[in-house]
Amino acid sequence: MPQLSEPVRSRLRATTSLTTAQVKQRGLAAAKAAKGDLWNGRQRVTRVTTAPKSDVYEIRDLVGSRRLMSFRLVTEVKDGRTQVRLDVEEAVLVAPSRLTRLKEPKVLALHTLKQFLAALADGLRSEDPDANVKVREDLKP
Repeated sequence: MPQLSEPVRSRLRATTSLTTAQVKQRGLAAAKAAKGDLWNGRQRVTRVTTAPKSDVYEIRDLVGSRRLMSFRLVTEVKDGRTQVRLDVEEAVLVAPSRLTRLKEPKVLALHTLKQFLAALADGLRSEDPDANVKVREDLKP
């Protein structure tokens, strides 16, 4: 399966007054909410590693045997506000072919990523109404 050639930056950008720990808790809550669907496939989002400034998440198939996507949730405090960024680092693509009848490559876990982004954005906005949250759901650089 083809992979992304380079990381896709900034699928989510936010500026909030929440602390880094609160943002990381919102990320864990969003991971529980994002489960995929029956049409595109059920998947799991799990936090793989955590560090003071970033957490790495993976989207795996329901069985857990195949990694479909990995992304990093980066938090940084500047001027008393927390800057949040989500970067997709790796994703599995299905290439166009006559058997699949696709006109352009399809990202296998994109629907689960969209669920994660929506849940994280809603969580940030619900805890901090003054948060500035921008979401891009495509995987174009």
